[in-house]
Amino acid sequence: MDTLAELLSGLAVEHGTRVALVEGDRALTFDGLAAAAGALAAELARWGVGRGDVVALWLPNVLEYLVAEFALGALGAAALGVNTRYGEHELAHLVDRARPVGVVVPHRFLDIDFVGKLPRSGAWVGVVGAPEDADLSGFDVGGGVHRLPDPAGGGATALSRAGRAEDPVAYFTTSGSTGAPKLAGHPQSAVVEHAANVARAFDMRPGDSLHLALPLCGVFGFSAAFGMLAAGGTCVLESVFDAGRMARDIGAHHVTHLVGGDDMLGRLMAEDPPAWPDCRRGAVADFGGRAAEVARWADERGTALSGVYGSSELFALICGLVAVVGHVFSVFVGFKGGKGVATAAT
Repeated sequence: MDTLAELLSGLAVEHGTRVALVEGDRALTFDGLAAAAGALAAELARWGVGRGDVVALWLPNVLEYLVAEFALGALGAAALGVNTRYGEHELAHLVDRARPVGVVVPHRFLDIDFVGKLPRSGAWVGVVGAPEDADLSGFDVGGGVHRLPDPAGGGATALSRAGRAEDPVAYFTTSGSTGAPKLAGHPQSAVVEHAANVARAFDMRPGDSLHLALPLCGVFGFSAAFGMLAAGGTCVLESVFDAGRMARDIGAHHVTHLVGGDDMLGRLMAEDPPAWPDCRRGAVADFGGRAAEVARWADERGTALSGVYGSSELFALICGLVAVVGHVFSVFVGFKGGKGVATAAT
């Protein structure tokens, strides 16, 4: 499998009725994810999206983000992940650099003024989660406005296979000395192979579940999500991190894998949730110097955390150390010759 369409089609055949994505009271099985991606790909094609085009996904962690990622891949187009925290300067810079033909935004999210921040680029705007009677004219920046359907609404459309292995499919922002975000892009074959390597390196299995409050627009959240999907597991998506809700979801969704920064997981420690009988693996990035403390705390609850380092150019979950029963294992998940490789050694 070298393309996102091949990956998703294979997952739908193998894991069809298993739940792939959960977001609040909405959920998609692997069959449903494939059908929704197929339907959105057909809609995007009607809006003029084709091979080589870029569509910006200015979205929190919602079902539509991953549905759109697969739909764009099926057409040979690419997604540009945009953090919802970006301001007008960053967004205008990215639009100028990537020249997206469309921008997908939520109708409402927190108190963010999406309409006011959108540059008048002439791109079409797709709006997620808008009520049927909502006036969307304010979202028009010169290319028209479209209402994205609820992917959990049912219906089925065959997934396009126009995308090729070498087509860029995901662009991530990366910091640098310019004072504005730059772009790092990855072809479909690298995304697919890297997802399989992440699943293998972090012992993700069919029926497992990942709690994901990390944004999908970044490589840390993206890599973890695609690894779990490639394994046939479930991604429990959270748009806004809340330690109390996360602690409850760990038990309610039988979460087996956690990923986050030491600040995020450190706040979870204060919740002191009950024992986690299903949570066995995870990854923590050391942003505040608490990773070792968080790892020891997790180990007492039966969860082994790997310390990881992420890079937009090479995806996240690149390397780290994990202590398991007194032994230290080094895990590397990176690239070689444009394709993903994964090794583990004591």
